[in-house]
Amino acid sequence: LSLSTWVWLDAPNSWQRILSFNNGQNTDVIMFAENSTSTNVRWDFRDTAGGDENMDVGGFWEFGKWIHFVGTVNDAGTNASTMKIYKNGTVFSSGGGKSPPIVKTRSNQWLGRSSWNNDRLMKGKLDDLRIYETDLSDAEVAAIYADDVSTTSAVITSPPVVTAAVGMTFTYQITADNSPTGFNLYNAPGWLDLNASSGILSGLPPSAGTY
Repeated sequence: LSLSTWVWLDAPNSWQRILSFNNGQNTDVIMFAENSTSTNVRWDFRDTAGGDENMDVGGFWEFGKWIHFVGTVNDAGTNASTMKIYKNGTVFSSGGGKSPPIVKTRSNQWLGRSSWNNDRLMKGKLDDLRIYETDLSDAEVAAIYADDVSTTSAVITSPPVVTAAVGMTFTYQITADNSPTGFNLYNAPGWLDLNASSGILSGLPPSAGTY
């Protein structure tokens, strides 16, 4: 089994659940979550053939930014399997002597919600959730992460509206997330130039107007 997704948590939120497949509270649970209000990630199975299994690893969550999470478990048998947690394409932690979840129908398949009533709803965002029957290899996880990073669109973060004075040099720095490698300018007035590498707009407005 492998779960792969991009996760953005706004802030700590006690036991906020990112994903939970279950048949009720503490029954046949497959989940991952924030442990309490810490930076610990929790990758957890309930009611396996070997009992309850989990990994609880500190220093994983960074709030207010996208993180790529992958949780895997192979099927090498009861108390003989390995659970792994990946962060941003590389192994973050692993543990042996585990048991995989039993293959069965789980009637509740929830994103951002727990089967425990006192756990908080997720405060954040998910993107590109993938579920695999098998345990992904290190190379496969790295490839998923690399492909997602290379195809993630940049979103402009600088102010969308600015003002300039007629007859005075105007400069404006375009900024964007996801580390853009270049910038383009479309349908702009003739006096406005763009440095395609730096994202700096500049020019001398000849007359008043909205551009």
